[in-house]
Amino acid sequence: MRNNIRVLIVDDAEYIRTMTISMLHNIDIHITYEADNGQAALDIIRSREIDLVLLDVVMPGMSGLVVLKDIRADATISATKVILVTAAADSKTILLARANSTRADAIIVKPFSVTTLREKIDQVMKYNGTRPAVSAR
Repeated sequence: MRNNIRVLIVDDAEYIRTMTISMLHNIDIHITYEADNGQAALDIIRSREIDLVLLDVVMPGMSGLVVLKDIRADATISATKVILVTAAADSKTILLARANSTRADAIIVKPFSVTTLREKIDQVMKYNGTRPAVSAR
C-alpha cells in the first residue's frame, strides 16, 4: 500500500527534507517530491498528483498553515492529505491545525522517529470520508 504513495516534503531546511526522504524510503515510500517554501509546494501540488504532503509549519515567507489554508480553499486539491510537521506542539498550533479553514489530517512533532512517521502515514491514508481528529504525538 505505502509503496505507491506520492509524498511531497515541504521544509525550508534541506537536512530535514533529506532525513525525511530517507525515513520514507525505510518504510517503502519511494515516490517523493521536495519543496523548500510554501509557493513551490502549492505549484507542485497543483501540477502533479500528490497523495500526501508533509508540511512544515514554520517557514519564512508563507507559513505551513497558510499553505494548508490555500490547499483546503482550492477545490481541485482540497482533498490532498496533509500532515503538519512542527517543532512547536503548543496549543495554539494544534488549535490552528484543527480550524475549519485549515483542518490538518494529523500533526507530527519534530524530532520524530521512523515509527511515528509510518504510524501517522498509515493513519491518514487508511480512512475514508471524514478526516480523523488531529492529534500531536
